[in-house]
Amino acid sequence: MASGRAPSVRAANLKSERANKAVSNLLYSCGLSFNIRRNPAFEEAFQAARKAPPGWKPPSYNALRTSMLDEEEVVPWQREWEEDSADEEETVMGGSSSEGEAWEDN
Repeated sequence: MASGRAPSVRAANLKSERANKAVSNLLYSCGLSFNIRRNPAFEEAFQAARKAPPGWKPPSYNALRTSMLDEEEVVPWQREWEEDSADEEETVMGGSSSEGEAWEDN
């Protein structure tokens, strides 16, 4: 009975190894940070892919950069970053330099 399980265990291990190599190749070939693995969205993406219907294909390049990006919810840290950037821009634009000043060569 144990001999009947061994091939299926080996097959499962081989499939896991192939999946791990595919994921690591994605990170390496795109130059992605290893920190992506700590992001909850990483796990969510793979869980969603596992539950996708047979024949599902990842979104296209164009869909990722257009319609799907437009529909994406802004995460809290991104909202804070945008607010900080707007504050900095106001400071730069409304600086103390007078518009009437000009450089003169004598």
